[in-house]
Amino acid sequence: MRVATGRDREGLRRRRRSGWRRLPPGFGQFIKWLNDRTSPVYVVATANEVRSLPPEFSRKGRFDEIVGLDVPQEAERRTIFDIHLNRRRQQIAKPAIEELARATEGYTGADIEQSVKLGMKMAFSEGFALGVEHLTNAVKSIVPLSKTEPQRIQAIRESSGFGHPRGGSR
Repeated sequence: MRVATGRDREGLRRRRRSGWRRLPPGFGQFIKWLNDRTSPVYVVATANEVRSLPPEFSRKGRFDEIVGLDVPQEAERRTIFDIHLNRRRQQIAKPAIEELARATEGYTGADIEQSVKLGMKMAFSEGFALGVEHLTNAVKSIVPLSKTEPQRIQAIRESSGFGHPRGGSR
């Protein structure tokens, strides 16, 4: 790692197999703060690809704990449907939400959100209020990440380096 000078406008960089890549602005200061902090601060960070993080982030002592999360379980999917429907002021019967949660095994929270958005578009284009049939059709038309890239998801689960990812309810 190097610090940019006035003549060097490239900023911080890291050497990778594919060449040089730009690191985010402030990266060096954040790493220094993580290393030197003495205050009781709890840092929460997220990453979709932990393996793609620079090694400066993953060395021991930077973070107290690294936790992997898997795709949501059925109860969590019900909650995610509730959140996205309530956010859009839509009412769907509880048994229908339970059925949708069962039908969305392997879906991420983003997949479920897109299902709700698509269902609303379908209902609007037909001139109706959002109904169970719209959400069911939307769910069927969305292919979740766990189906489009199962090898990638499995590789992340296996090579995370911090044990088995866990769903929030486990």
